[in-house]
Amino acid sequence: MPHMERPVWPPVAVVGAGAIGAFLAARFSTLTDVLVITRPQWVQQLSENGLELRGFMPGHFMPRVGTWSPDLVLPPSGYVFVTVKAYHLKEVLTLLKGYLNPDHRIVLCQNGLGIEELAREVLPEHAILRAACWLGVTREGPTRARVTGVGHIELASREPERAGLDALASLIQAASIPVKHGSSVPETEWRKTLSNIGINLIGALMEAPNGVILEHAELSKVSRMVLEEARQVAAAEGVSLSDADLKAVSELIATTRHNINSTLQDIRRGNRTEARYLNGAVIRLGKAHGIPTPVNETIYLLLRAAEKIRITMA
Repeated sequence: MPHMERPVWPPVAVVGAGAIGAFLAARFSTLTDVLVITRPQWVQQLSENGLELRGFMPGHFMPRVGTWSPDLVLPPSGYVFVTVKAYHLKEVLTLLKGYLNPDHRIVLCQNGLGIEELAREVLPEHAILRAACWLGVTREGPTRARVTGVGHIELASREPERAGLDALASLIQAASIPVKHGSSVPETEWRKTLSNIGINLIGALMEAPNGVILEHAELSKVSRMVLEEARQVAAAEGVSLSDADLKAVSELIATTRHNINSTLQDIRRGNRTEARYLNGAVIRLGKAHGIPTPVNETIYLLLRAAEKIRITMA
């Protein structure tokens, strides 16, 4: 039989070693050179111990590790996956800008609405690709993450960056992660954020895994109400969300019923949450279009109060 050469994949840098960053760095390290850029206090542990994934796709992985310093050097080309929280994105992209060259392609993995627009304010000259990550991953420590479910990553971009989506999709698929293509960045952001809107704040306020929403009729009703408000706002923004999109949120809750969502993880650690980019964004955009969003506003205010209380206690 003829010898089949293995594909040569471009190098990857992953900015942020939280749950999603750890998962992506681990998976891509099975294919190509990976550099994880993380906080200074985590560098030694990650360099010595590597990354451990538990649950789905378990294993031990040893990507290269670096932090922000004059000595940091990114691979000369390839993908830069930015996985930090939305509220850190502008600050991190401003830091990252000094290390980039025109051959780097930026992949944004944040939850929330308006992420791509925010990034273009900082990096107007760079190729920016949007990745909506339908993944259930919980960080259990600086070097360990638990994978509770692998759905897919949906990719989208503006023109002319769309030409690069197929190559990125091939890389992600080679890492055993399913890929879908979105028709536009706003549609992709809204579709993914819809799941966060209908799950995260409710789960965080109940301090329970996602499945609690299906186990209690009251919570299921609240989830439907915030989703219907979000759909009205999305329509005013030019994005049509179907009944199937709303149903997909319920299906996601069922398949990730044991997952601790990222907002609840942040609350438990006494950290800030991404709520302002989720239900908070629905409220903000609703006001801009004259659309009332009372249920979203109620749970958002409750979540912000819980966030402040936990931060104060921490």
